[in-house]
Amino acid sequence: MKKTAPLKTALTGLLLTCLATTLQAAELKRTFTQPYQQDIGYAQVVRDGNMLYLSGVGSGGKTVEEQMLNAYKVIGMVLNEQGAGLSDILQERISTTDMDALKAAIPARKALFGEGQYPASSWYQIDRLFMPDMMIEIEVIARVPEAK
Repeated sequence: MKKTAPLKTALTGLLLTCLATTLQAAELKRTFTQPYQQDIGYAQVVRDGNMLYLSGVGSGGKTVEEQMLNAYKVIGMVLNEQGAGLSDILQERISTTDMDALKAAIPARKALFGEGQYPASSWYQIDRLFMPDMMIEIEVIARVPEAK
């Protein structure tokens, strides 16, 4: 029986380590980048392990293309704060009030990603966004790369 005690201790330690890891992975971290986000009732980023879920990002500009490029700058900054970048975007959803203008901005959008390294993407034309002057809003899901 004395020989099984170290084995039981090792198995118990392994079980506790797995349980602690599982509990840590289950914790969600919510990041608010602007005070009004809590007033409205949303987080800009929800992190689940190495997955990042960003709420829709809009930004200023006179055209859809300008707003799109400015939104991607904000998205890039938010991702960088979490240890990721635009190349780590797995999926994006783009809502716009002017699909033709978004189509015209395709070359500018593609230039943000490596050739052929585009995320899964869905584009929607809608009547209006939250702010009346917004013409585009981009929501993304990204994965933080593992440390090397």
